[in-house]
Amino acid sequence: MLIESHTFYFLAFAAVASLRLGSLSNVTNTTSVGSAVYSGTWAIAEVLQMFVLGPRLILSIRKYYAELVAKSDGGTCTMSISAFQVGEDAWTGGDV
Repeated sequence: MLIESHTFYFLAFAAVASLRLGSLSNVTNTTSVGSAVYSGTWAIAEVLQMFVLGPRLILSIRKYYAELVAKSDGGTCTMSISAFQVGEDAWTGGDV
Protein backbone atom coordinates (compact mmCIF):
# COMPACT_ATOMS: atom_id res chain seq x y z
CA MET A 1 0.00 0.00 0.00
CA LEU A 2 2.73 2.46 0.90
CA ILE A 3 4.68 1.86 -2.30
CA GLU A 4 1.59 2.20 -4.49
CA SER A 5 0.64 5.55 -3.00
CA HIS A 6 4.15 7.00 -3.35
CA THR A 7 4.79 6.12 -6.99
CA PHE A 8 4.38 9.76 -8.03
CA TYR A 9 7.09 10.86 -5.59
CA PHE A 10 9.47 8.20 -6.85
CA LEU A 11 8.88 9.22 -10.47
CA ALA A 12 9.40 12.89 -9.64
CA PHE A 13 12.68 12.15 -7.87
CA ALA A 14 13.80 10.00 -10.81
CA ALA A 15 12.94 12.80 -13.26
CA VAL A 16 14.93 15.38 -11.29
CA ALA A 17 17.84 12.95 -11.04
CA SER A 18 17.81 12.43 -14.80
CA LEU A 19 17.72 16.20 -15.32
CA ARG A 20 20.70 16.47 -13.00
CA LEU A 21 22.62 13.87 -15.00
CA GLY A 22 21.71 15.63 -18.23
CA SER A 23 23.06 18.91 -16.90
CA LEU A 24 26.50 17.35 -16.52
CA SER A 25 26.92 16.93 -20.28
CA ASN A 26 28.75 19.44 -22.44
CA VAL A 27 25.64 20.11 -24.55
CA THR A 28 24.06 22.19 -21.79
CA ASN A 29 27.13 24.43 -21.53
CA THR A 30 26.29 26.20 -24.78
CA THR A 31 24.50 29.54 -25.02
CA SER A 32 21.56 28.28 -27.08
CA VAL A 33 17.90 28.79 -26.22
CA GLY A 34 17.41 25.06 -25.70
CA SER A 35 20.20 24.98 -23.15
CA ALA A 36 18.65 27.91 -21.27
CA VAL A 37 15.23 26.22 -21.25
CA TYR A 38 16.78 22.97 -20.00
CA SER A 39 18.67 24.76 -17.22
CA GLY A 40 15.53 26.67 -16.19
CA THR A 41 13.44 23.49 -16.15
CA TRP A 42 16.06 21.74 -14.06
CA ALA A 43 16.24 24.63 -11.57
CA ILE A 44 12.45 24.76 -11.13
CA ALA A 45 12.20 20.97 -10.76
CA GLU A 46 14.96 20.92 -8.17
CA VAL A 47 13.30 23.63 -6.07
CA LEU A 48 9.96 21.80 -6.26
CA GLN A 49 11.65 18.59 -5.20
CA MET A 50 13.36 20.16 -2.19
CA PHE A 51 10.53 22.30 -0.86
CA VAL A 52 7.34 20.54 -1.99
CA LEU A 53 7.83 16.88 -2.84
CA GLY A 54 10.32 16.01 -0.09
CA PRO A 55 8.31 17.39 2.84
CA ARG A 56 5.05 16.00 1.44
CA LEU A 57 6.61 12.55 1.17
CA ILE A 58 7.89 12.71 4.74
CA LEU A 59 4.54 13.90 6.10
CA SER A 60 2.57 11.28 4.21
CA ILE A 61 4.84 8.49 5.49
CA ARG A 62 4.43 9.81 9.04
CA LYS A 63 0.66 9.88 8.60
CA TYR A 64 0.65 6.32 7.24
CA TYR A 65 2.62 4.98 10.20
CA ALA A 66 0.54 6.98 12.70
CA GLU A 67 -2.62 5.41 11.28
CA LEU A 68 -0.97 2.00 11.36
CA VAL A 69 -0.09 2.40 15.04
CA ALA A 70 -3.56 3.73 15.86
CA LYS A 71 -5.17 0.68 14.24
CA SER A 72 -3.00 -1.80 16.11
CA ASP A 73 -4.68 -3.65 18.96
CA GLY A 74 -1.88 -3.24 21.48
CA GLY A 75 -1.28 -6.96 21.84
CA THR A 76 2.34 -6.51 22.85
CA CYS A 77 1.52 -4.70 26.09
CA THR A 78 -0.92 -7.25 27.52
CA MET A 79 1.78 -9.73 28.55
CA SER A 80 3.62 -7.25 30.73
CA ILE A 81 0.50 -6.34 32.70
CA SER A 82 -0.57 -9.89 33.55
CA ALA A 83 2.89 -11.43 33.99
CA PHE A 84 4.27 -9.18 36.69
CA GLN A 85 1.96 -9.70 39.63
CA VAL A 86 3.06 -9.39 43.21
CA GLY A 87 4.97 -12.40 44.48
CA GLU A 88 5.07 -14.34 41.21
CA ASP A 89 7.99 -15.01 38.91
CA ALA A 90 7.21 -13.86 35.37
CA TRP A 91 8.81 -16.90 33.69
CA THR A 92 7.66 -19.74 35.92
CA GLY A 93 4.26 -18.45 36.98
CA GLY A 94 5.08 -18.64 40.70
CA ASP A 95 5.87 -22.36 40.87
CA VAL A 96 9.41 -21.84 42.10
